[in-house]
Amino acid sequence: MTTLTSFDERAFRDALGRYATGVTIVTCSGPDGPMGITANSFASLSLDPPLVLWSPAKSSRRYNVIVNASEFAIHVASYDQLDLCRDFAKSAGGSKDTEWKNLRLDARICRLVSRASCVNNTQLLMEVTIP
Repeated sequence: MTTLTSFDERAFRDALGRYATGVTIVTCSGPDGPMGITANSFASLSLDPPLVLWSPAKSSRRYNVIVNASEFAIHVASYDQLDLCRDFAKSAGGSKDTEWKNLRLDARICRLVSRASCVNNTQLLMEVTIP
């Protein structure tokens, strides 16, 4: 058995970069109305009960609002929504052209079950209440 003697961060990042992930826009209510963020740290955990996991970064400007929310909408993005994903990556409100009422069309509504603080993110375990 080979003993690991050093950690090559670049090689690790390159390996993870080859792992295909989906992109979601996670929205919740904020103090100034609805807000959202583009996220790829999203995973399905269980079908019965329907559970998902999302891990917002502690370095995000939206972190405090997100981790204190109790309900979220998860919007699974498609390739033709790339511009919308970029908008939410830059701003909690998307762009000035974002139509919030249309975002719910493909949303899954989730309620917070638990949160676990990690080194640089918080894992939010959520139950899907409206598929």
